Amino acid sequence: MARGVERVVSLSTASIAHLTKRRFPSNRIVFIPNGVDTDKFRPRNPGETKVCPEGWPNGGPVVMSVGRLVWVKGFDVLLAAWAMVLRQHPEARLVIAGDGPLRASLLQQAVSLGIADHVTFLGLREDVPELLRAADIYVSSSRSEGMSNSILEALASALPVVATRAGAEDDVIDDGVTGLLIPSENPTANAEALTALLKDPLRRREMAERARARILRDFQVSAVVDRYLRLYRELSSP
Repeated sequence: MARGVERVVSLSTASIAHLTKRRFPSNRIVFIPNGVDTDKFRPRNPGETKVCPEGWPNGGPVVMSVGRLVWVKGFDVLLAAWAMVLRQHPEARLVIAGDGPLRASLLQQAVSLGIADHVTFLGLREDVPELLRAADIYVSSSRSEGMSNSILEALASALPVVATRAGAEDDVIDDGVTGLLIPSENPTANAEALTALLKDPLRRREMAERARARILRDFQVSAVVDRYLRLYRELSSP
């Protein structure tokens, strides 16, 4: 199918590598990432009061994750990691927004690990932008991803991100600069990355500022639309 078109738009360098490995002409591949609404997903404005959304936990810093409660999202790995994090940061709280078929088993896992009081399952929410503005760190423990919109939204909200190398994360996150990249299926690496950020508020703030700047430069919707328009003009010109 790909060989029958003028151009293939790829959302990630990984998919470009996949195509070129199969001898698809590289000059017919265009990298255009997903875009994010940077007006909707934004940090708090200077002087804006922090608002704790409904169901938000009391206590220390909040690590947040968003996604369907399904195996591929790796929430079981995240809960195992969180049990390790709490040994050094018992004041921290984990918030998970989303619903799915594994909700009951994940709740039971949290109980079995003795961390149920430190994990909040919010269920399906329509106020994700507000949730992100109230969080301190974002985490993605996926086993497989494309270009994750939830990671883009977290970066646009000026959150440092801990994410598995499960898809296009290398295209979005500058490791050690705007977030931390870790291997999938590795609770220890997940816990170490989260612990490193929880103990260093200054590093989190610096990462957050760089994350927002990167999104504004490369991933806001208007920039992505411009790239599509340039492509359409190129293909439609005589």
